[in-house]
Amino acid sequence: VYKQISFDFPIEDDAQIVKAYEEAITPKTKLLHVTHVINWVGQIMPDHDHGRCTTDAIAHAERVCRDRGQKFTPIRRQVLQTLSSSHRPLGAYEVIDALAAHMARPAPITVYRALDFLIENGLVHRIESRNAFLACAHDHDTASLVAFLICDRCGSVGEMAAAPATQSLNDAARQSGFTPKLSVVEITGTCAH
Repeated sequence: VYKQISFDFPIEDDAQIVKAYEEAITPKTKLLHVTHVINWVGQIMPDHDHGRCTTDAIAHAERVCRDRGQKFTPIRRQVLQTLSSSHRPLGAYEVIDALAAHMARPAPITVYRALDFLIENGLVHRIESRNAFLACAHDHDTASLVAFLICDRCGSVGEMAAAPATQSLNDAARQSGFTPKLSVVEITGTCAH
C-alpha cells in the first residue's frame, strides 16, 4: 500500500507535521521517505526532536532504576541529561563543563561515579577509543553485546546489535585459553549523513 501525506504549506508547528506522519504509520509500514526541504515552498521538515529524545532517555532511566531498586539521584539525572542532549560522545570533563554552565562545578569524582552507575545499568556506553561516554535509551540489559559505528567525519556514533560477531570472538578467545571479560566492538568509517 502506497500512502502520500499532503500538507498546506507553510506550517509553523513541527508537531503538526510529526503527528501526520505518526498517524500514517501502521505495523505494516516498511519505508518512509521524508524530504528535508520542500523545494517549491522552502518548508524545512523536522528531522529530530532533541527534547523528546532526552525526555525518553530520562523516562527509560527512571523505569530501569525503579525496576532494579536503584536510586536515580539528581547528579545521575543531570549527567544523563547532558549526554542525551548532546547526541555525540562526551568526555567526562566535557560533561563537567556542560554541567558547570548551569550549576556549581561538580568534582570529577562525582561525575565519574555517576557515569559508572549509568554504565552499570545500561544507560550509558563508554566509547573506549574516544575515552568518551554516550547515552543509551535502548531497552537492552548490561549483558547485551553491541557494536558502535563511529563516523570519522561528523563524530556521530550509532549502535547496533553485535551478539553473533562478539560471541564468535569470545569463543575464539576461550579456545586460545583466554577468558574474555569485556567485549567492545567499535567500527569507524563514514556515515550516510
